[in-house]
Amino acid sequence: DGDGDADGEGDADGDGDAYGDGDADGYGDGDTSCPEYMLVESAGITGALDVDRLVGVTHVDGDLFIVGSDLRDLSGLECLREVTGAFFLEDNSRLVNIDALSGLTRVGALFVSRNLRLTNIDALRQVRALNEVQIHDNDSLRNLDGLANVSSVTELSIVNNDGMSRITSEA
Repeated sequence: DGDGDADGEGDADGDGDAYGDGDADGYGDGDTSCPEYMLVESAGITGALDVDRLVGVTHVDGDLFIVGSDLRDLSGLECLREVTGAFFLEDNSRLVNIDALSGLTRVGALFVSRNLRLTNIDALRQVRALNEVQIHDNDSLRNLDGLANVSSVTELSIVNNDGMSRITSEA
């Protein structure tokens, strides 16, 4: 794609970041840290332009929809810490990883469905409790290790994840 990055997306201007401002957080201020608190109400992401609107957001007050996107990863969401409502990660045929969500600590409910190339959800290791979890039809998902620290789930549904090799639980 000629921009010098490995993934075919992102650093079009060659300055080392995907935002075109020379730093990792998209603010152009040389600071790569996240703001202490930046809130948006429910949000939807279907492509890179939608992610750009959420760069630096730490809290979503409501639901977050990443549905039917053309994204390969979730770069730009590194500051996200909390989704008070449901987090829908569905029908993202190109999505390979969610590593940018490694700072996420609180989610009301989690719905992960039909992400054909997603191999793991390890980035969710800091989440401790979920009201509801539904993980369906993710053909490449190998395990649920990213949910190992969740100590409380009200409703759980895991169906048709053909690549899943194991589900373990500490009693």
